[in-house]
Amino acid sequence: MNQDEALATKSEWRAHWPVVLAGMAGMALAAMPTYSVGAFLGPLQQQFGWSRAAITSGFTVIMIVGVLGSSLVGVLIDRVGPRRIALPGSVLFLAGMALLSLATPSLGLWRVLWLLFGIGSLALTPAIWAVSVTGFFKRGRGLALAVMLCGTAVASSGIPLLSTVLIEHFGWRMAYRLLPAIAFVSAWPIFYFCLRSPADQAQVTALRTRSATPDSASMEARAALLSFPFLKLGTAAFCFTFAALAILVNFIPIMVASGIGPKDAAAIAGIFGIATVAGRLTSGFLLDRMDGNIIGGFCLGTPIASCLCFVLAPGSIPATMAAVLIIGLCVGAEVNAIAFLTAQRFGTARYGTIFGTISGLWSLSAGLGPLMANRVFDVEHSYLPAIWGLIPLFALASLALFTLGKHK
Repeated sequence: MNQDEALATKSEWRAHWPVVLAGMAGMALAAMPTYSVGAFLGPLQQQFGWSRAAITSGFTVIMIVGVLGSSLVGVLIDRVGPRRIALPGSVLFLAGMALLSLATPSLGLWRVLWLLFGIGSLALTPAIWAVSVTGFFKRGRGLALAVMLCGTAVASSGIPLLSTVLIEHFGWRMAYRLLPAIAFVSAWPIFYFCLRSPADQAQVTALRTRSATPDSASMEARAALLSFPFLKLGTAAFCFTFAALAILVNFIPIMVASGIGPKDAAAIAGIFGIATVAGRLTSGFLLDRMDGNIIGGFCLGTPIASCLCFVLAPGSIPATMAAVLIIGLCVGAEVNAIAFLTAQRFGTARYGTIFGTISGLWSLSAGLGPLMANRVFDVEHSYLPAIWGLIPLFALASLALFTLGKHK
């Protein structure tokens, strides 16, 4: 990066850092269901006698909603801008979380409540925040996206403890009301004052006839979705997330099954969060300075080493720590690389539609990967066959980005 580019990057950050802050808050808010559910498992089991699988079936509902709705939300983002969706949508999302406090012994009602929650979650899809960031950042786009995506790390470090404290002092029903109330007070003002994008600042009719100046060559959404580059990006996103989630959702069971004690397994799993943040920031820095295809291809293929650590040295604490560290770094880089390469390849005029479709693929693969791994365990009584089967998926994801081709 030469001096002029460095000055341009600093100028982008001075002018548009509030947009990145809003994106961080949005990513943290969207991660609340994932990082709060663990605290509610025990109280819900005690109250209703449900299995843990039944309680977490709500995530399956959200997955289905995400698969069906992400593309439609992406189209809407391109039409009206992210601000008009995120401001009311975040309120709907938090109201949906509060409605979980109305659960009864009926599992049917529990899933309906998660359906309402899932509809609200569509307004917090990563495309919402990525459209805003990519619209304003070009020189420093990789790092800006990386910082935005670190919002999930904020959630992972604060939401579990906050949920536990609220449940301990007020009970699980009140906790389901207080948690979204606290989130609203913390995040909604940030959205109101900081969230904007070129699409929000233009008239809708004007937006339909022109693209942002840096991306005047942006492809139309239909042509983009039918192109080979999109096929490769979608394949990379689906295969990597399927394989990575199959492992990381089952980190502790995989380690315990290999002979590592539960406490040691939990401690080793804690490496993942730190590694994810490091992977995001490092990849963001590199994407702004090097060929994104190479960075993305390398990051999406490197977890093969994690798989080999698990299957060739089961029960080895050093090997397991290395496996968790590697996959954490690469998971942190993956979303950043896909978001960056999508904007680089297709521009930002139809970014919501294109990246929203990829978000739908992420939702599908995130639900199927852990399901496959646990199905294999039920049959084979071991996770090792599943992990062997994930190696080709990581290889295919890596190959898809390595062969994406030069950006014109």
